[in-house]
Amino acid sequence: MLYTQLTRYAFDYVKNSWIFGPKEASDMAYFAMGAATPALSVVSENLEDGTFFARAEIFDLQEQAELMVALTPGELRVGITLSESLAYVHGVRDAISEGFDGKPAQMIRLLANGRVMWDHVFHDDPFSAEWIARASNGDAVSLHLLAVRLRYIIETRWRTAMDALVGIGGIGPKGAKRYSLVTSAQVDFRAPPARSLAGVNAML
Repeated sequence: MLYTQLTRYAFDYVKNSWIFGPKEASDMAYFAMGAATPALSVVSENLEDGTFFARAEIFDLQEQAELMVALTPGELRVGITLSESLAYVHGVRDAISEGFDGKPAQMIRLLANGRVMWDHVFHDDPFSAEWIARASNGDAVSLHLLAVRLRYIIETRWRTAMDALVGIGGIGPKGAKRYSLVTSAQVDFRAPPARSLAGVNAML
């Protein structure tokens, strides 16, 4: 099996997730807590590089959230980007950073296009070079477990990020905004998140 076959299988498995639909009714998916999660649409993917890019409209705010995935032998990177105006809503920065497992994202950075990205990096199995080599060499179980884990991470990162906007940022499906905006000049990117949200993943 070529590496491109691995990425094709894994990315197709991800695209079958509920976070990419349904679109025919309301362009939203819903999860157990009842908060609305904007449905992603695939923008591009590169099987040779192991990269995947998708975005979603944030309710009726004329804002977009973006998902960036890079899968290479030995590393998975999952990034979520928002505009500065959404990223600096009170409490949202920390909640998105810690929403996956209660630990801060390895990187929070301001991109050249003015968007803020939370970047989570994974090196352990099933994303280690050894595991990916095994999956690429025809081990069907290793391949499927990699795809399952990849989809779970992406679903959880997206769900918790969007829940931070809904539950903490006060941004709902009707575009209700209950926050005051700040700018990047008022936020120290080097500062660690102010609090722990270790229990948020367990509640979702």
